[in-house]
Amino acid sequence: MWSSVNKLMIGLTFCVCFVQMGYWYDRLPDPMPSHFDETGQVDGQMGKTYFFVFMGTIQTVFLFGIPALGTLVKRLPDSVLNIPNKKYWLDPQRRAETLSVNVDVLSTIGLMTSWLLIAIFHLTVLVAIKRRETINPDFYWILGVYLVGVTAVAVGLMLKFRLPVSETKVQVH
Repeated sequence: MWSSVNKLMIGLTFCVCFVQMGYWYDRLPDPMPSHFDETGQVDGQMGKTYFFVFMGTIQTVFLFGIPALGTLVKRLPDSVLNIPNKKYWLDPQRRAETLSVNVDVLSTIGLMTSWLLIAIFHLTVLVAIKRRETINPDFYWILGVYLVGVTAVAVGLMLKFRLPVSETKVQVH
């Protein structure tokens, strides 16, 4: 189920990202702010075309490269995989489903990171067109939400790969 939802979200996110970039390209100055200090003030710039190529490349990597990496994980030997209760979850009858869950989790984290980048792009645009002086404090709120989300996904993954109660009793005796 999540796999098809993630595919739909990847397509939607890809469209939002590139519509956002297409809309702003002719409206932004050259060079573009490309780096900010700890106070959110611009301390680096980049040519507009390079900025857009850089952002588009990063978005493509997170939207398509991370899920592809997850698919590659399915081909790795069990000895290099690191999941809780590995012997149980990588048993041949559960291995395919276990690794599908990991692909979905990687896709979800890639999606979350892409939305973080969309938000950062938006804050950068607002600074570039002089609607604001700094990306702070919004950047910290957005980053905080992202980190809470990634933490929730990680905790969910750890809970998913606990041993079932029936298996816990078998191992205790």
